[in-house]
Amino acid sequence: MSGLLEPGQVVGNYVVEAEIGLGGMAVVYRVRHRVLESTHALKVLLPHLLREEHLLERFLEEAKLQARFRHPSLVRVTDIVSEPGIAGLVMDHLVGDTLETLITRGPIAPREACRWSSQTCGALSYIHTRGVVHRDVKPGNLLVEPVTGLGTQVRLMDFGVAKVHLKSRTRTAVAMGTPAYMSPEQVDGSRRVDARSDLFSLGVVLYEMLTGRLPFEGETDYALQQAIVSGRFIGVRRIAPHVSEHLADVVDKALQVKPEERFGHARAMAEQIRAVPEAKGRDADDFY
Repeated sequence: MSGLLEPGQVVGNYVVEAEIGLGGMAVVYRVRHRVLESTHALKVLLPHLLREEHLLERFLEEAKLQARFRHPSLVRVTDIVSEPGIAGLVMDHLVGDTLETLITRGPIAPREACRWSSQTCGALSYIHTRGVVHRDVKPGNLLVEPVTGLGTQVRLMDFGVAKVHLKSRTRTAVAMGTPAYMSPEQVDGSRRVDARSDLFSLGVVLYEMLTGRLPFEGETDYALQQAIVSGRFIGVRRIAPHVSEHLADVVDKALQVKPEERFGHARAMAEQIRAVPEAKGRDADDFY
């Protein structure tokens, strides 16, 4: 527990109910609107980071980005809380487990892996066509939410390190992503990072869902980086032989070292996922 805010404390128009998450930059609380009595999540920047002007700017940039989003696989920001010593984003309150939690219980069934990857492609397609690259697609930023009558819906979260292209200017983030899910161009640092980088990261997530392990590993950060830029990994079917060749081919294409050899855009990756045998059958249309 962070001890930053306490249950019952009032922040802006919201009453704190409980702490529900803690990260490297922020604490997340479940809060209730004092008048509407609706439930929300409040993401509060850690106090010592408020003194870092560039981090505060990134935090507010994240709010502006997500406030504009309207997509079933994205988390909306609906308000900002700003008080002495507190900067917070009010977001949709989600109920469910992150993919990170689900993967710790073992590999994900191929049909579910296809469904959730395709839904993530939908979210990525939405942001990419609006000039945004997420740059931190990973299981911890993908929450699987039960939806009445629709099964499950993936929600892509945390745009704190997103990159926004505005005309000739590029706003870059302080952090560059999570090492095990970085694309070769993120590791390199000298090459342009675009939408295809997010698709590489999603390929890593899909591989991990199907096999229960990461495609690229290393005992040190340097060893991990070398594994990623070399593009050498054990094929999905050698670990999970029940996975079809078609689905393994999708993973292979997403994990190509050269961006031009990957899927050109998220819609293309979603179309290939929907075409694999694991994605056929009942409710196939709700994959994307």
